[in-house]
Amino acid sequence: LFEQQSIYSNRNNRSNSIPIQFYLLQSIRTTLKVIRIKLLFSLRRHSYYFFILCKIHRA
Repeated sequence: LFEQQSIYSNRNNRSNSIPIQFYLLQSIRTTLKVIRIKLLFSLRRHSYYFFILCKIHRA
């Protein structure tokens, strides 16, 4: 019984693995996009603060 179940689950996993992998790839891509956008915004903010600090130092 257990062997039959394991074979059945393996067959199911094989058929389900491709969509799951695709979903994982999509989620990873979206998270990477979000992280990139956040990094860009934080970098822009930091460069803005740095620019202000440089102006203060020059003055």
